[in-house]
Amino acid sequence: MATDAELLFTTESGFDSMQVVQTGRVQVTNGAPATVIVPDLGYKPAVVIIPELTFLTNPSNTAIRFWSTYNSTTSINLNIYHNNLNYNGWCLYAVLRVRADG
Repeated sequence: MATDAELLFTTESGFDSMQVVQTGRVQVTNGAPATVIVPDLGYKPAVVIIPELTFLTNPSNTAIRFWSTYNSTTSINLNIYHNNLNYNGWCLYAVLRVRADG
């Protein structure tokens, strides 16, 4: 059995790893990243990006790529590239209490 120190996530109070710090919904389009301001955790936090989309009928010509870039520890750009998708221009995101910078 794993100890609390060996876990990535637990519901026990006082355990910080993998906590969701902030969530939101922002508009992100090809070539136009959205900037989100997050609490200062003292490091660049990991971000999960979930685009709101549905696939078209020809998935062999479909492409999607989404990523984050950091202006600072509190300012993050959410980026997306897509091709041949029914994408409405909105993404959900979650900022985690996990270091993205090592």
